[in-house]
Amino acid sequence: MLPTLAVLLMAARPALAVVHYRAPHRNLLKTAVRAPPYFSSLGVQANAETDPCAMISQAFEAANKNKTSEDAIILDLRPSVGTACLKSVPVATEQNLALLDYLSPYIDYQSTLEILKNPPEEYLLPGVDIMGGIDAMRKKLQGNGYESQFEVMTDLRSLFVAANDNHFGYTPGLFNAFRQVREDFEFVSISSDGRELPEIFAVQDVFPEGNATFTPSPIETIDGVDVYEFLENDVLRVEQGHQDPDARLNAAFGSIPGFAAGVDPSARLAIFEIPDNYTIVHKNGTSRTVVNSLITLPTIDLCGIRSGDEFRERFEVPPLTPPPPPPGQEDEDRKNKKKPPPPEPEQTVPGYPPPVAKHSANTVASYMLDDPALANTTVISFLAFVALNSDDPLGEDFDLNGFVREFGDVMDQTAAAAREQGRQNLIIDMSANGGGSLDLADFAYTTFFPGAPFDAFDRYRMSGGVELTGRFLDFPDASELLVGPGAPGFGPDGGDIETAEAFFEAPQINGQNVTAAFHRSTAVPYLTEPDVFLRGYEPKGRGGGGNDNNNNNNNNNKNNKNQRQRRSRSRSSVGGRRNHINQLRNRKNNKNNSKSNNNNDNSNNNNNGGGGGDGGQQAPPWKPENMVILTDGTCASACTIFTGLMVRNFGIRTVALGGRPLNKPMQAIGGVRGSEILNNGDIKGLMSEFAADIQQMRDGGRELLSTVTRALPPLQDAPILPLLEDSGGGSANVRNAHPGADPDGLPLHFTYEAANCRLFYTREMLADVTEAWKAVAEAAWGGGRCVEGSTVNEDGTMGNGTLPFDSSVRGRAARIPVPGGETARIPAGIDNHVVVTGGSH
Repeated sequence: MLPTLAVLLMAARPALAVVHYRAPHRNLLKTAVRAPPYFSSLGVQANAETDPCAMISQAFEAANKNKTSEDAIILDLRPSVGTACLKSVPVATEQNLALLDYLSPYIDYQSTLEILKNPPEEYLLPGVDIMGGIDAMRKKLQGNGYESQFEVMTDLRSLFVAANDNHFGYTPGLFNAFRQVREDFEFVSISSDGRELPEIFAVQDVFPEGNATFTPSPIETIDGVDVYEFLENDVLRVEQGHQDPDARLNAAFGSIPGFAAGVDPSARLAIFEIPDNYTIVHKNGTSRTVVNSLITLPTIDLCGIRSGDEFRERFEVPPLTPPPPPPGQEDEDRKNKKKPPPPEPEQTVPGYPPPVAKHSANTVASYMLDDPALANTTVISFLAFVALNSDDPLGEDFDLNGFVREFGDVMDQTAAAAREQGRQNLIIDMSANGGGSLDLADFAYTTFFPGAPFDAFDRYRMSGGVELTGRFLDFPDASELLVGPGAPGFGPDGGDIETAEAFFEAPQINGQNVTAAFHRSTAVPYLTEPDVFLRGYEPKGRGGGGNDNNNNNNNNNKNNKNQRQRRSRSRSSVGGRRNHINQLRNRKNNKNNSKSNNNNDNSNNNNNGGGGGDGGQQAPPWKPENMVILTDGTCASACTIFTGLMVRNFGIRTVALGGRPLNKPMQAIGGVRGSEILNNGDIKGLMSEFAADIQQMRDGGRELLSTVTRALPPLQDAPILPLLEDSGGGSANVRNAHPGADPDGLPLHFTYEAANCRLFYTREMLADVTEAWKAVAEAAWGGGRCVEGSTVNEDGTMGNGTLPFDSSVRGRAARIPVPGGETARIPAGIDNHVVVTGGSH
C-alpha cells in the first residue's frame, strides 16, 4: 500500500523531542525539532521590559540543552517577538551604503534587469526595477529615512523577492537567525472530478488521522480575506519564487512529488512580517485559530544575546578574516577530509510504487502498472536533473559522469521493458522538477530523440565580469569558460562562433547589451573519462549509449584529458559552476598541451550546428504522438530547457495540474526559464583568479582594467554579513534562454506558453500519484475532457495546439512593496495596491 499525502505530511511535521533549484533552507521543516514551552508558564512574553532578542536567545538556550543535532528548532515564541527583536537593531547607515555599492556589480550579472523593469504584456506578474530600487534605498539612507535596520534589510530583500526568479536571490544577514513558521498552514486544493473548480481544504480534514469519518468543509476565509485571494497574495512573498501565479499557488501546497523531491510547502514558512495567529473560517461556519511560531536556522547559535546591538554583532558584523592557508594547502585539506559514505540507494521513491528501473539518486524512475487504465502506458518520473540524495549536488566531488551514465542506463532499461510489454504510450512526469544539470537535460532530450536538433540558445547580459572575461582571456579560453568545452559554440544560423568580436560585440537586444546567441558544441563529448556523447551525436562508427572507455578518436595524453575533464563540468542550475575557478587555475599549465592535441582530439567531430546528429540506426523509443508531458507548473531551469526542446521540436503535448480556480489555460512551465545560475561566491572566486593573473601583468594589468567600462565585482569581504560564499550570499541568473525561431526576441522567461490541457487535483490524485497518471492517460488517449476553457477543442478534449495568451490569466495579487516601486511598470490587469519607496512592509 502506498503512503498517502497525509502520511507524508505527518512524517515531515516536526514532532515533540523528535528529531528539498532553490532558495536557501527551502527544506527547513523536514527535520526540525519542536522545543517545549519555555516562557509560557512564566508569562515572560507579556513583560514589556524583557528585551525581545534576549527572549529568543534564552528560549534557544533552553531548547539547545537537549539538542543532539544541528537541525532547526521551532521555538514556542510568537512572530511579534522576532519582529520586535529585529526592529531593535539600530540602523548602520555607512555600512548599509557600502553594502549597496558592494552588491551592485554582482546584481549586474542578473540577465533580466532591463526587461524586468518593463515586462511585456504576457508576463503574468508585476515587474520590478532592481537597480532603481537600489538607488531609492541609497537616497533614503542618505536622508536618514530609515528607523531601524529591519526596515533597510526588508527593502533590500523585497527587491530580490519581487523579481520572481528561482535563480535570483540574496538573504541579508539580519534574517539568517530565524524564520516564522505556520505549522498548521497545511492546505490542499481539491476538485470533485478534476474539471470542476477546486476549493481549499485543511489537510487534517481531508486526510484525518485514524479512522475518523466526516465530511470536510472547504475553507472560506483567512483573517477575513477570501482564501484564494489570501494565498495568491501570500505566495508572492516567497523568496526565489516562480514567475507564474499558478505555479506559485501549487508550491504552497504539499504533494507526493514535492516531498519526494525534498521541497517543503511554501505556505508554512514566512520571511516577511506576519501576525501571531490567523483565524480560518470554513464554509460550514466553523472556525479555528492557527498559532504561529519562530524557527531557527540550522547551525545557528543564538546563545548569549541580550540586546539588538548584540544581535547585530552576531549576524551582521563580519568576523576578522583568518590568514589564508599556505599555497596548495586548501586543496590538500579538502582532499584529505574524510567524506561520509554515500547513502544506501532506496528500493523505491518515497510515495511511489515499485519501479521498473530507478536511478540510485532518486532523480528518475520508471513505472509500468497493471491497472487497465495504464495497461498500454509507461510512466517516467523526473523529479530533478540533479542528485536528490547529495548535500552538494554538482559540487567538485560529485561524479557527474557516472550520474549521467546511470541515467542513460535507466532510460535504456525502461525502453527495452516497454518494447517487450508492447507499451506504446509514455507519460513523462515532471512534477516538482526544479532543475539541475543542463548537460543532463540535453542528454535526456537525446535519449528520447537521438540526434535531435537543438534550437535553444543562450545570451549573457554584458556585466562587468563578462566584459573582463572577454578582454582578459583569448577567445578560445573565453569560449571554453562561457560556452562549453572542446569546440566553439554555434549560433542560430548553424555556424560556429569563432571570434571575440562575433561573441562579445553583438547588437543590442530588447534594450540590453548582450552576447551573441549560442549553444555549446554538440559534436564533442559532453563529459569525459570515459567520454559521454549526446545520443545520436557520437562520432561515425560509434552508436548506442554514447559512452566509451577506449575511444580512439580522443588523444590519450593524461594532461590533456585531465584538462578536458575539468572543462566538462556541468552547466548547472543548482549550486553554481565551481569549475570556473579550476578551469582558470589550470588554464596556463595545460594550454600548450591542449593546443597541440586539438586537431587529433576533434578530428572526427565536426560541429553540426545543432541541426541534428548522425544518429546512426538509433530510433526514438517512443513516437511523439504517443508521448505526453505532465507538470504541476513548477518546472524550472533545466526542466524548462528539456521540456521546451521536446515541445517545440516534436510537438509533445503537455498537461498542467492544479493552480488557481479558473476555467482558463495554465502554463506547463512556471519556474525560471533562464539557463544558468551562478552563486555570488563563485563569481567572486572567478574574479579573484583573474585578479591574481592581472597582478602579474603589472602595468599591462592596470591598462587592461582601464578598458573595462562596467563596474567589476569587488573581491574583499562584504561589509555586512552574509559573506558571499555562505548559503545566503546570493545568486543570479546569468544566461537568458531564447528559442531558435526567435533568438532576437524576448527571452523565454517572458513569453507565455499554455499547456495543451489542464486538470485540477482530486483527493484521490493527491493521495496516490498513479491516480494522476490515470487521469492524464485518459485525457491524452482516452477522450477524457480537460478543464473547461483550457484546450483548443470545443468539446474540452485535448488537442494538438494550445490557446494563445489571454490577459485574464494574469496574476491578480497585490504587488509586493519595493523601494522605488513606482518606476516599474505593472502589466494591465494586475492590482497595484500598495507601493512604497522604502521602509517597513
